[in-house]
Amino acid sequence: DVPSLTDTGLAQLRIRIIALENLMITLLAQMSDGQRERAREMAATITPRVGSTPHPLTIHAARRMLDMIVRAEYFRIAELGPANQVQEHAMNKTEMSTKTAVIPTLRYRDGKTAIDWLCATFGFEKNLVIPDKSGEIAHAQLTFGNGMIMLGSANNNVFHNLVKSPAESGAVGSQSVYIIVTDVDQHYARTVSAGAEIVMAIKDEDYGGRGYSCRDLEGHVWSFGSYDPWAA
Repeated sequence: DVPSLTDTGLAQLRIRIIALENLMITLLAQMSDGQRERAREMAATITPRVGSTPHPLTIHAARRMLDMIVRAEYFRIAELGPANQVQEHAMNKTEMSTKTAVIPTLRYRDGKTAIDWLCATFGFEKNLVIPDKSGEIAHAQLTFGNGMIMLGSANNNVFHNLVKSPAESGAVGSQSVYIIVTDVDQHYARTVSAGAEIVMAIKDEDYGGRGYSCRDLEGHVWSFGSYDPWAA
């Protein structure tokens, strides 16, 4: 028989786990950006596969891995200092080699419904979806062409206290997302058919291209257009 742990034994086990986590964060902070990205991919491999039953342990393990990677990145930035951060940025080629270096992040009161709506209405595709213990969305990645957004369900964590859904802040957002589409008229018709609120009707722009703006199901403002700033 395996003896049960005493309160003292549990406390000692927790201390060891905390020490190991901090050691892993230190090691992750010393890794290259590419190595940390592979660690993120590893976290994705232990999340529930499509069609499988989510298990709380694998979900929690994936969330802990992602959390340690994020903490390692913050630690690395703080450790570099202002002068070295400039040098690090100049030497770091990840920004140019990755598909997209700027990824908008959004918060939704109902993350699961938002994911389905964004995919059905705008044409996003699911890249990674990690539910939390309550069944809400802890972290999700949706792709559109070679672009990506990340989102999560609104909850009482540190990030939620900094960023809220417009549905929680008087229906006024502080930013919007612009997405390049090839056939903007077809995309506009799809969005209207889905019942999205159009806030700026489709029109030709003075600076080039053609586009429109709308609100999603929780009030985030999205703009879609044929104007490509990279080609301007």
